[in-house]
Amino acid sequence: MELRDLDYFRVVAQHGHIGRAAEKLGLTQPALSKSVARLEASVGARLLERTPRGVVVTRVGAALIARATHIHSAVDATLREARDLSAGISGELRIGTGPTAGEHILPSVCAELLRDSPGLFVQVVVGLSDVLLAALERGELDLVFGSFPEPRIAGMTYEALGEDVLTVFTRKRHALARSREVDLAKLAGVRWALPNASVTSRRTLQRVLQTHRMPAPDVALESNSTQVLLAAVARSDMVGYLPSGAVRASGVIRELALLDVAPLRIKRSLGVISRPGAYLPPVSVRLMKALRNVAASSVE
Repeated sequence: MELRDLDYFRVVAQHGHIGRAAEKLGLTQPALSKSVARLEASVGARLLERTPRGVVVTRVGAALIARATHIHSAVDATLREARDLSAGISGELRIGTGPTAGEHILPSVCAELLRDSPGLFVQVVVGLSDVLLAALERGELDLVFGSFPEPRIAGMTYEALGEDVLTVFTRKRHALARSREVDLAKLAGVRWALPNASVTSRRTLQRVLQTHRMPAPDVALESNSTQVLLAAVARSDMVGYLPSGAVRASGVIRELALLDVAPLRIKRSLGVISRPGAYLPPVSVRLMKALRNVAASSVE
């Protein structure tokens, strides 16, 4: 069995059509068909069923694709490790993170790593936690940095580096900002500026409000950018809900007030998530040290 045939087969399965897959791979259809035939001969089973509209992966083919994804990740990791060792540098580092950490924590960490390792290439992917964790599981990311999901996903390694605290905030001239303590009842009727629905902080807000039998938040503005949310709250009567470290690090902090709403003042574990046994480049040790330092100074 040739790894190249496995890669070709994955593309065929993705497109569901020999012709389109051949075009994508830059091959002729006969050459790609021979590749699939070689793979089927190696496996000893049919991997594709021909239909008038193209091809459909068989049950054996689907199982092979699942295995091939892990094989591809293992081969890629082995090649990366060999390059790192032979060159004596750290190669590349692929980090996934949420919008808050991506805007307020990782930039300074990456700057520190690149300053000390001019040959290093860092890829930072900003996205929602469910998307990032799926990419981590597929081997497309080395690490995911941010708040830990609740409940935690089995089969992952979690290393806590600190905590962040979710907090409610408004502009300083907002009526709510005049009170030192704000109970949940006073939040009834306010309009919110919040992250996307799948972001942990928003799900936490919804859960707390539901637990206290309050209406779901009336969302006036939704964005995956903390900068947009912070600036919008600073210029309106909307109310926001983000980690307090992100609010304090904002360029508009002088225009904002953090409210003490006890049920919504929630601490969360902040750290790095990785796959057990997966290859991590040598620079990951320095990354963890830098993240500890920055995370500790960025949260309460």
